[in-house]
Amino acid sequence: MTALISPLPPDARLATSAARLAARHQGTYSVETVQRLLADSYTRLAAHARIRAPT
Repeated sequence: MTALISPLPPDARLATSAARLAARHQGTYSVETVQRLLADSYTRLAAHARIRAPT
């Protein structure tokens, strides 16, 4: 299985994902909550990742 690498840096990907999820869950979660949850998840996953994304 080949993983697709996004040309966007992690911060840009997180911002794009946060905007999409916030729009999807508008009225349930604030944009700030979605951003915090994504950033926390990314940080926790990156701390234990065996494969590092190019910077």
